[in-house]
Amino acid sequence: MVNSANNNAEIEVVRLSPEEKLWRAVMAQAIFDALRTPKKKAYSPYKIFQDQKDVIAAREWFTNKEETFALACEALNLNEEVVVKKMTNRIKSKIFQERLERI
Repeated sequence: MVNSANNNAEIEVVRLSPEEKLWRAVMAQAIFDALRTPKKKAYSPYKIFQDQKDVIAAREWFTNKEETFALACEALNLNEEVVVKKMTNRIKSKIFQERLERI
């Protein structure tokens, strides 16, 4: 039998501003890029897609705490130091994993 209290529960819908959506996308892409394994030779006819450089740039974005990183954290209401600590640990782990795979 289903609890009728659950059926009457209201779900809070959060509406994001376009700026919040943009910063979420920026942070999500940076996390994705920082935690993926770069391909040694990525061919792309478009110079903006340079796989290994993208991965390195994303990792540096978190570890060097660039100005845009601080803006993203502020816009997303995230604690900058917590994000840096967690991402630094994840990046170090990923680099270690990549080194093991080369052995």
